[in-house]
Amino acid sequence: MARIRYYNNYDIVQSVKNNLVVALSQSTFTKKDLAESMGLSYPTMLTKLSDPGTLKISEMINLCSYLNIDINDLLNNTY
Repeated sequence: MARIRYYNNYDIVQSVKNNLVVALSQSTFTKKDLAESMGLSYPTMLTKLSDPGTLKISEMINLCSYLNIDINDLLNNTY
């Protein structure tokens, strides 16, 4: 019988946060560039990156697009 792993919200948010840090470090974008491209203020962008639980789905999709990563990789801790 296959085991099912259940994630709580904290695990998902931490996974996304860690994956965003890696993706940002590998990209040519700065946090300020991302804020401008997403139409957010720099302080708001910093808040969203430090607590990805505040990201809207549309914002997460845009972030993935700008960072050239797949949203599934971002959410599944495979990045």
